[in-house]
Parts: sequence; C-alpha cells; structure tokens
Amino acid sequence: MTANQISDHQLTESLDAWHIHGPNQMADIDHLSPERIFELAGVDGMAVAENHEVQHLSICPSCMTEWAFWVRVLTSDGRDMDAEILTVLSGGMLRAAASPGAMEALHLPSFCGQFILGMLPEIQHPERGMITLEAIADSAQIYETRPATVRDATDRVILKGRFAGGRIARVCEDLSHIDLGLWSVIVH
Repeated sequence: MTANQISDHQLTESLDAWHIHGPNQMADIDHLSPERIFELAGVDGMAVAENHEVQHLSICPSCMTEWAFWVRVLTSDGRDMDAEILTVLSGGMLRAAASPGAMEALHLPSFCGQFILGMLPEIQHPERGMITLEAIADSAQIYETRPATVRDATDRVILKGRFAGGRIARVCEDLSHIDLGLWSVIVH
C-alpha cells in the first residue's frame, strides 16, 4: 500500500495507535519541519507526501502528534460539540511577508476566520509589547467571557485569559522568543 492509497483517517488511526505503543525517543532523527507537517495535514497532503515523510510520521510520535493536531484543525469547521460545551479549535500561520522575530506589529488571522492574533511591540522597546487575541466582529458576542489559550509553534502558552469586549490581551516582556510560524487557539 502506498501513501496515495492510505486515507488521512486511516493514517491518523494508525499513527495514534503507534503513539500509544511506539518508542518515545526520536532525538537523533531529522524531524519534518513544522511547515511541512502543516502542508501534509492539508487537503490531499498525504497524496503528495514522499515515502520518507510517511515513514517518518509512522515512527515519530512528536511529528505525528503535531500532524494529527493540524489534521483535526484543518478538517473541522473549528467547532466541536461535547457535553453541551462548544469548544473552538483553530490556529494560524505566519505568512511569508512577516518574518519570525520581526519587531513590527503583526495581525494574523486564524484558519477558521473568527480570530485575529496580534503582536504589538512597543516603539521605544520593541522586544516588549502586547499580545492580543481578538474575536472578529460577528463572533465577538459568542465568545464573551469564555476562556482561551493561544500556543506558539514551540507549544508554549503565549496568551491565556477570558474574552472581555471581544478581546484578550497581555503584556509580554520578551516578544523575540515567540514563534508564530504556526500557532493554535483553543476557546472553551
């Protein structure tokens, strides 16, 4: 069976099983880049995957976990009904025009189109600034008072709080360590 003959669902199930039963150490192996994992998680991503990429996903719990996360984000409409609690799972990606570590204001839309993540450096001290998550006008009322967590590409929590006035914001002392190459947001 080749990569083109495996459905994304079948691969997700196989990789989830491997994650539970497989080895946990992959430190000395070259991992897939976050950008490539994101591409492979997209529509027809596995159809264009190279054999070594499929093989790596099948033996690397770290890359598989990231790939499975992005498959779930990209194949859902961003909403999951569970026990009468509406949870929103989405994310975003730093576009080519913006570069990681840049000390200019960034406004990044989420994949679901309901949020904008902002990174706003101070003019006098660009390493410090504010991180914001804003619900788009049509969605702002839906999320009011609900808690949200935003993580960067390194899985570090960069923003956590409750929506007030359609926004969550916090001051950050060191914006330079935040990697927005890929980011995720979960609203509970």
